[in-house]
Amino acid sequence: MTFLHSDAENIRSSENLPVTVHSGAGEASVLIAEEIAALIKQKEKSNDHCVLGLPTGSTPVGVYDELVRMYNEEGLSFRNVVTFNLDEYYPMQPHKLQSYVRFMREHLLDQVDLKPGNINIPDGTIPVEEVPEFCRKYEEKVNKPILKLTNRDYNDNGMGNLVATKGSAYDINIRVFNQIQHTITGWPGGKPNADDSDRPERSEPFPKRVIIFSPHPDDDVISMGGTFIRLVDQGHDVHVGYQTSGNIAVFDEDVIRFSDFVREFESDFFGDSTVSEGLHKELVEFLGKKRPGQVDAADDEREFWQRAEDRNRETAQLFDKLGMAEYEAIEAFVRYIP
Repeated sequence: MTFLHSDAENIRSSENLPVTVHSGAGEASVLIAEEIAALIKQKEKSNDHCVLGLPTGSTPVGVYDELVRMYNEEGLSFRNVVTFNLDEYYPMQPHKLQSYVRFMREHLLDQVDLKPGNINIPDGTIPVEEVPEFCRKYEEKVNKPILKLTNRDYNDNGMGNLVATKGSAYDINIRVFNQIQHTITGWPGGKPNADDSDRPERSEPFPKRVIIFSPHPDDDVISMGGTFIRLVDQGHDVHVGYQTSGNIAVFDEDVIRFSDFVREFESDFFGDSTVSEGLHKELVEFLGKKRPGQVDAADDEREFWQRAEDRNRETAQLFDKLGMAEYEAIEAFVRYIP
């Protein structure tokens, strides 16, 4: 998609966060990689570590490819880089196709000169009883509480201008902490007949019509499911606007990857993978013949949202028969009350 300059300006004018519009994912990936490379070099000059939080999935692959290219062709070194990955499946062996350890090693970690001791990824092999303590220690390695940030923390992370213009780290920390506190509420749509001077949302009008914009079907539930159900329970008219049709919600390679996982799981735990083997073969054959842009449901010409709507209407009717609340949305919310 190509944007005119005026289009980009109009988009940025309505955003609270800095937004840059690019002609495509490739261009954006290169610019992000260049920004990361500049930070690595800056930290190297001051003899400091450069700490990076790394995601997985298809979105950052272009960035990782460009960083690897810079390492191979431009001499960019990662010797001073410390990495933290955000997540890992559990339980999961690191060599498995579905493991994020394997994903990161194939796309970045094993392709550059990162020190093994500087790589941090959640461990999917530890005993289940050790998981809480592992997660607690992992959080301690990653995070530093807002109230404990120092002037040096701001300067070392490219935010020295905040200290110069807004005051000391202590003053900034208190201000940010108080602002975050004021965003926390059990009434996301506003509490009727209440003093709303210190609340993030006004009390009137009530009820409100709420529109939730979700990049992909299920992102709304994953990222704000608690807020979603409170808005519904508190009587608001809630709608969801999905920003993709869903026709490429799952990449073909991911379908094969998870199909392979099911096949291994069935074989390891049940000793017979006949059903999953047949499904895997059928998927591989279908995807091998599929045309670009073709809907995955071979004999179903409905758009994704139409299929999802029909499926969830049937699910809602089933829940209704079971005495559960009825929601005609992408997800059904069921609250367990003992």
